[in-house]
Amino acid sequence: MKVLRLLLVHAVKDIYRYKSFLVLILLVMLIDRIGSHYSPKLSAVIERPRIWARMADVSEYLYGELPGQLGRLFSHYELFVILGGGFCLKTLLSLWPSSDMRRMHREERTGFGLIGSLLQLRWKQVGWDLVAVLLVCAISLLVLLVSYACGLAIHKGGNPQYSGFVVIACAAALWPLLMAGFSYSSKIAVISAGSFVAKTRVFLLLFTRWAIFFPSWLFYGFRIYLELFVIAIVPLFLNEYISNWGVRILLVSSIVCPVYSLLKMVSFKVFLYLFRQEPLVREEYRNYYQAEGL
Repeated sequence: MKVLRLLLVHAVKDIYRYKSFLVLILLVMLIDRIGSHYSPKLSAVIERPRIWARMADVSEYLYGELPGQLGRLFSHYELFVILGGGFCLKTLLSLWPSSDMRRMHREERTGFGLIGSLLQLRWKQVGWDLVAVLLVCAISLLVLLVSYACGLAIHKGGNPQYSGFVVIACAAALWPLLMAGFSYSSKIAVISAGSFVAKTRVFLLLFTRWAIFFPSWLFYGFRIYLELFVIAIVPLFLNEYISNWGVRILLVSSIVCPVYSLLKMVSFKVFLYLFRQEPLVREEYRNYYQAEGL
């Protein structure tokens, strides 16, 4: 019960105390939606995989057509432009709120405070965040390649109906871990102390320590499906009544904002709780841990 109180009740109290955090989350949500709307689409440079039209033969697609499509995809420079733009957007949408929540939990936040949280970010923090994101992607890619090889062996062994399931199940299982990695990278990046190596060592605990890995996987799995439900159901409802794209985005973001803000705050507290034994994290948030008796 104490953990639930720390994660949920205190998150609500913090959002009420720092109401401008809602403004920040609303702002980054609007930037995300507008950026996603106007950003170049990969479908403009490659043939879109028609996987849903081939579900009856998904294994043939995975082991027959997909390698060739991926080869064509990586031959387009637009892919790397989009990935670079996506990282810049991720930096804004993740590092900025993390910097703001860091200041809250260190009792440094006063007044409106949003611009101050943005100005506290340093290029070395952005650089470390990039390395952490690449590290998560590399680990995930390695696991997917292993699952792909296993599925291919099953496929060639005469069981194509099961071979595709191996890759799909692995990707579904990796999704929460990928999201946890992206989330923790920004939270560790904004820590003011600690060397590049020290931060990397703490970050890798997500993959090497069961007491951090499993709760993170459970929490972000729950968060993913909650976000999908909340963020999907509201636009579907509003699409029936509002045709103007700009008004619809503003309304969707405003309605979803409190839920997303709460999830952001709870995620930060999950990070603080799971990494509470690490000196780098504990020293950064010493007053918070003392106040909460952790």
